[in-house]
Amino acid sequence: KVVFRSALLQGLDAVRVNLRSANLRKADATGARFSRSDLCGLNGKEAKLDKAIFRHCHCMDADFAGASMEGTHFEEANLSNVSFAGAAMTRAKLTRAELHNVDFSDARLTYALMFGANLVSAKCDNADLRFVKLNHATIFKCSFRGANLQSASLQRARLIDDDFSGADLT
Repeated sequence: KVVFRSALLQGLDAVRVNLRSANLRKADATGARFSRSDLCGLNGKEAKLDKAIFRHCHCMDADFAGASMEGTHFEEANLSNVSFAGAAMTRAKLTRAELHNVDFSDARLTYALMFGANLVSAKCDNADLRFVKLNHATIFKCSFRGANLQSASLQRARLIDDDFSGADLT
């Protein structure tokens, strides 16, 4: 198990790297680039991952709770069973991402771009989703209880069996 706890990893460029179950808790990986890497089970709690890029990565079961991920980009990443609870993800991009059983509870995703994302059984309760773009997304059996979706764009999105109880959709 690799431990980078509180490490300084700004601008790291990791291509086809196995970081399965690595500990990046409180690490600073601002601007890091991960491509075709295995990040399954990664502990990224409270990490600083602003403007990091994750391309074609496997991130299943990773934990980014409380992380700072402003402007972070996940492109065609598998994010199944990932926790982003309480994460700061303003202007994050999750394009064509697989988001099965993802926890965005209390996360801040203002101005996030989630074009073509596939959200299945995602938990977005009390999340700040103002101005988020979920265009062409498939949203199936997700919970948005108490979420703020003011000015959100859901153009050509598919909503199936979702819960928007107490959500603000103005």
